[in-house]
Amino acid sequence: MATEVEVLELLHSLVRVTKPDLCVETGTYTGFGTQAIASALEKNEKGRLITIEFEENTYPALPRTTFIKGDSVQWSKEHCPEDVDWAFVDCGTPEIRVQAFRNIFVNMADNGLILVHDTWFHEDGFRDALADAAGRDPDFEFSALNGIAAWQT
Repeated sequence: MATEVEVLELLHSLVRVTKPDLCVETGTYTGFGTQAIASALEKNEKGRLITIEFEENTYPALPRTTFIKGDSVQWSKEHCPEDVDWAFVDCGTPEIRVQAFRNIFVNMADNGLILVHDTWFHEDGFRDALADAAGRDPDFEFSALNGIAAWQT
Protein backbone atom coordinates (compact mmCIF):
# COMPACT_ATOMS: atom_id res chain seq x y z
CA MET A 1 0.00 0.00 0.00
CA ALA A 2 1.58 3.26 -1.11
CA THR A 3 1.32 6.62 0.64
CA GLU A 4 -1.86 8.54 -0.16
CA VAL A 5 -1.65 11.51 -2.54
CA GLU A 6 -2.82 13.90 0.18
CA VAL A 7 -0.07 12.69 2.53
CA LEU A 8 2.51 13.09 -0.25
CA GLU A 9 1.36 16.69 -0.70
CA LEU A 10 1.63 17.23 3.07
CA LEU A 11 5.18 15.81 3.15
CA HIS A 12 6.21 18.03 0.25
CA SER A 13 4.72 21.11 1.91
CA LEU A 14 6.30 20.38 5.29
CA VAL A 15 9.75 20.02 3.71
CA ARG A 16 9.21 23.24 1.78
CA VAL A 17 8.21 25.12 4.94
CA THR A 18 10.78 23.68 7.37
CA LYS A 19 13.72 23.73 4.91
CA PRO A 20 15.65 20.87 6.53
CA ASP A 21 19.32 20.14 5.92
CA LEU A 22 18.99 16.40 6.59
CA CYS A 23 15.91 14.25 6.00
CA VAL A 24 15.52 10.53 6.74
CA GLU A 25 12.80 8.31 5.33
CA THR A 26 12.29 4.70 6.38
CA GLY A 27 10.28 2.51 4.03
CA THR A 28 10.97 3.79 0.52
CA TYR A 29 8.58 1.18 -0.95
CA THR A 30 7.36 2.59 -4.31
CA GLY A 31 9.41 5.76 -3.91
CA PHE A 32 6.45 8.15 -4.12
CA GLY A 33 7.21 9.66 -0.70
CA THR A 34 10.88 9.83 -1.64
CA GLN A 35 10.00 11.76 -4.78
CA ALA A 36 7.81 14.20 -2.83
CA ILE A 37 10.56 14.87 -0.30
CA ALA A 38 13.35 15.11 -2.91
CA SER A 39 11.27 17.47 -5.05
CA ALA A 40 10.75 19.79 -2.08
CA LEU A 41 14.48 19.73 -1.26
CA GLU A 42 15.26 20.67 -4.86
CA LYS A 43 12.81 23.57 -4.72
CA ASN A 44 14.39 24.65 -1.43
CA GLU A 45 17.81 24.45 -3.13
CA LYS A 46 19.22 22.83 0.00
CA GLY A 47 19.13 19.67 2.07
CA ARG A 48 19.60 15.98 1.45
CA LEU A 49 17.56 12.83 1.96
CA ILE A 50 18.60 9.38 3.13
CA THR A 51 15.94 6.76 2.42
CA ILE A 52 16.06 3.14 3.59
CA GLU A 53 14.17 0.16 2.14
CA PHE A 54 14.48 -3.54 3.00
CA GLU A 55 13.08 -4.85 -0.30
CA GLU A 56 15.22 -5.08 -3.41
CA ASN A 57 13.94 -2.32 -5.67
CA THR A 58 15.43 -0.15 -8.37
CA TYR A 59 14.68 3.53 -8.01
CA PRO A 60 15.44 6.32 -10.43
CA ALA A 61 18.27 8.59 -9.38
CA LEU A 62 16.89 11.59 -7.56
CA PRO A 63 18.79 14.75 -6.72
CA ARG A 64 19.87 15.17 -3.10
CA THR A 65 18.88 11.54 -2.34
CA THR A 66 20.83 8.54 -1.08
CA PHE A 67 19.06 5.17 -1.36
CA ILE A 68 20.10 2.50 1.15
CA LYS A 69 19.00 -1.12 0.86
CA GLY A 70 18.77 -2.36 4.40
CA ASP A 71 16.82 -2.87 7.57
CA SER A 72 15.38 0.42 8.88
CA VAL A 73 15.70 -0.60 12.53
CA GLN A 74 19.30 -1.73 12.21
CA TRP A 75 20.28 1.28 10.09
CA SER A 76 18.57 3.74 12.45
CA LYS A 77 20.25 2.15 15.46
CA GLU A 78 23.75 1.88 13.98
CA HIS A 79 24.06 4.51 11.26
CA CYS A 80 21.53 7.29 11.80
CA PRO A 81 23.37 10.61 11.76
CA GLU A 82 22.95 13.01 14.63
CA ASP A 83 20.97 16.17 14.04
CA VAL A 84 18.32 14.81 11.66
CA ASP A 85 16.10 17.80 10.87
CA TRP A 86 13.16 15.97 9.34
CA ALA A 87 12.08 12.32 9.28
CA PHE A 88 9.26 10.22 7.85
CA VAL A 89 8.83 6.75 9.39
CA ASP A 90 6.81 4.43 7.14
CA CYS A 91 8.54 1.04 7.32
CA GLY A 92 7.24 -2.41 8.10
CA THR A 93 4.93 -3.49 10.89
CA PRO A 94 3.91 -1.24 13.78
CA GLU A 95 6.57 -2.87 15.99
CA ILE A 96 9.27 -2.12 13.41
CA ARG A 97 8.05 1.45 13.01
CA VAL A 98 8.15 2.04 16.76
CA GLN A 99 11.74 0.75 16.95
CA ALA A 100 12.87 2.86 13.97
CA PHE A 101 11.02 5.88 15.39
CA ARG A 102 12.73 5.46 18.78
CA ASN A 103 16.18 5.18 17.16
CA ILE A 104 15.69 8.23 14.95
CA PHE A 105 13.92 10.31 17.62
CA VAL A 106 17.04 10.37 19.82
CA ASN A 107 19.06 11.68 16.85
CA MET A 108 16.71 14.51 15.96
CA ALA A 109 18.03 18.07 15.93
CA ASP A 110 16.45 20.76 18.06
CA ASN A 111 13.22 21.87 16.39
CA GLY A 112 13.32 18.83 14.10
CA LEU A 113 10.14 17.24 12.80
CA ILE A 114 9.48 13.48 12.82
CA LEU A 115 6.35 12.03 11.24
CA VAL A 116 4.90 8.52 11.38
CA HIS A 117 2.46 7.19 8.81
CA ASP A 118 -0.55 4.88 9.30
CA THR A 119 -1.11 5.75 12.96
CA TRP A 120 -4.87 5.13 12.67
CA PHE A 121 -4.65 2.22 10.22
CA HIS A 122 -2.87 -0.22 12.51
CA GLU A 123 -4.22 -1.93 15.60
CA ASP A 124 -4.90 -0.07 18.83
CA GLY A 125 -1.74 0.51 20.80
CA PHE A 126 0.48 1.61 17.89
CA ARG A 127 -0.04 5.32 18.52
CA ASP A 128 0.38 4.78 22.27
CA ALA A 129 3.64 2.90 21.72
CA LEU A 130 4.92 5.82 19.63
CA ALA A 131 3.90 8.28 22.35
CA ASP A 132 5.70 6.14 24.94
CA ALA A 133 8.84 6.08 22.77
CA ALA A 134 8.73 9.88 22.44
CA GLY A 135 7.81 10.42 26.07
CA ARG A 136 4.74 12.42 25.05
CA ASP A 137 1.77 12.56 22.71
CA PRO A 138 2.25 13.83 19.15
CA ASP A 139 2.32 17.58 18.64
CA PHE A 140 -0.19 17.16 15.84
CA GLU A 141 -1.97 14.32 14.11
CA PHE A 142 -4.49 13.72 11.40
CA SER A 143 -6.87 10.79 11.67
CA ALA A 144 -8.06 11.13 8.07
CA LEU A 145 -7.04 8.49 5.58
CA ASN A 146 -4.70 6.12 7.46
CA GLY A 147 -3.50 8.70 9.97
CA ILE A 148 -0.26 10.60 10.37
CA ALA A 149 1.29 11.87 13.60
CA ALA A 150 4.17 14.29 14.11
CA TRP A 151 6.46 15.36 16.91
CA GLN A 152 8.63 18.46 16.96
CA THR A 153 11.81 17.88 18.92
